[in-house]
Amino acid sequence: MKPLLIAMLSVLVLQQSFAGNLGPDQQKQIRRSFISVKFIGVNATESITVEVTNNTGKDIRDIRGGYIFEDTDHNYIYSTGFTFAVNKIFLKKDETQKTDAFYMEGNTIRIGKLKGKAVDDLLKNAESVRVYFEAQEIVYGDGSKEEKLEQIK
Repeated sequence: MKPLLIAMLSVLVLQQSFAGNLGPDQQKQIRRSFISVKFIGVNATESITVEVTNNTGKDIRDIRGGYIFEDTDHNYIYSTGFTFAVNKIFLKKDETQKTDAFYMEGNTIRIGKLKGKAVDDLLKNAESVRVYFEAQEIVYGDGSKEEKLEQIK
């Protein structure tokens, strides 16, 4: 075998063994480590507001993943997918900003409006709501991608 082919196969084996050695909880912790999220609240128009912090050490251009809302006992309250892919910086290195959580209604993107039980659960438990962002894909400002996420797919 040629050295380059051997090196490529070695990297593939390492990536597969890295992913294979991680349990679901470890994979979840990795996906949740890139962005810190704090629940701010649900306003009168039932929009969810969160505060997000970039922990990656690089500017984030595009990101795909989802917000997970849980109580202090890690019981599921609500979740919503999130994608930002407009080829401009979403969150600068170490930056913190308030934003609305997005969700899909059919094929339409809505901004954090909830109805019924989900709103009631968030409002009822507002002081104890924990929010996580589980990243599925991150593209940095320099065009590189988050390799750790590629390894646990």
